[in-house]
Amino acid sequence: MKKVLVVAGTYYPDSMATIGITQRFAEALAQKDEYEVTAFAARSYSYAKPSYDEYHNKVKIIDRDDINKRNTLSLSIRDLCYRIFKRISKVTNGRTKLYKNLYYSMQEHDIADRITRLIQQDSYDELVTVALPFRIHTIGSIAKKHNPKIHWTAISFDPYAFDEVTNKDRKDECIREEQKTLKYCDKIMFLSQFKNDYVNSILSSKIVYFELPNIRPLEYNKDLPSVQYDDKRINCVFLGNLYLIQRHPQFLFELFHSFHNDSITLYIVGDLIDIPSDYIDTWKGKLGKRLVLAGRVPQEVAINSMFYADVLINVGHSTTNQCPSKILDYMSVGKPILSISKIDNCTSLPLLNQYSLALTLYEKDGIKSEIVDRCEQFMVSCKKEKLNCSFEVVSSLFSDFTMDEMIKRFEK
Repeated sequence: MKKVLVVAGTYYPDSMATIGITQRFAEALAQKDEYEVTAFAARSYSYAKPSYDEYHNKVKIIDRDDINKRNTLSLSIRDLCYRIFKRISKVTNGRTKLYKNLYYSMQEHDIADRITRLIQQDSYDELVTVALPFRIHTIGSIAKKHNPKIHWTAISFDPYAFDEVTNKDRKDECIREEQKTLKYCDKIMFLSQFKNDYVNSILSSKIVYFELPNIRPLEYNKDLPSVQYDDKRINCVFLGNLYLIQRHPQFLFELFHSFHNDSITLYIVGDLIDIPSDYIDTWKGKLGKRLVLAGRVPQEVAINSMFYADVLINVGHSTTNQCPSKILDYMSVGKPILSISKIDNCTSLPLLNQYSLALTLYEKDGIKSEIVDRCEQFMVSCKKEKLNCSFEVVSSLFSDFTMDEMIKRFEK
């Protein structure tokens, strides 16, 4: 039996999109007789440190703080460094790149040290690192140097070196860092949307491409709660986080404020990260009961909340090559989708173009009366006719976007 250690930012029951994929990947391996799988959570959880059994669906779960032997000197220096960084950051308005990098470097080495002890203690055959963030691969690189015999696979759902927005000004630096970090990796798994970026890369011989494995049958769990909707209203639901920069809600809020039909209601199931509270309060005042901020909920509750929504809302990312996991989740339920694209080369567009129940808007077109009218007609029709696309149709359209296909690529 092959022993596999999967290292990710966090793990079950955290509800981040890529963590859900990582969980399903680990569990799919664990269901096979030839694998024994352990998941290691390398970072703090996104909203609260969970309590869980040691095993979940045959996967052993280890939190970074669960390892008894810790490098206390390293931790003490790291924490002192972080306090200094925070203090200097206040004085210099955050211009403390040296201190920040030092803090992250010490954190990476500390976690890599714990992973190295795990590998040596439990004799793992395979190390799998899953980024986000990219620094998880840095941790894998350090662990590989200390355990050269272990087979290391690096999986990336989002770009690092090739992002035309976030890393545009430091692209060459990111490429060098990526090549250096993944130099001793045995296999690299990238989404196929990255292909053109890595045609001439020195890493190309190690790369295996796969599609995002988010098409799967989803079911309503009657034993779990859901976001509560008013059936007399047209319930439109956005699942996920909104951000100050990458996924700002301004266009979304303006659109809903422009609707003539007051029954069209926007539910946001997730957090509004780094968005000023006065901005949120302003829009709560403008939209009134047409805006419901439900907050972050567990993944299972989020899935339940999709089933009784009339329309599911997607807000595209301003980052290029972004992992379009939300769209595939929405399609798996078969619900109508209203999608807002912030950039012309949004990765959701090729998928949406194949889905019959999707209406796509572009922020660059602005809020025009004909756009507002088209959206209203779409939403009213979705409510009245209870539009739905069967899973059989969806799975036939996106047959490569499954976990079975991803596992085949992993074992290739």
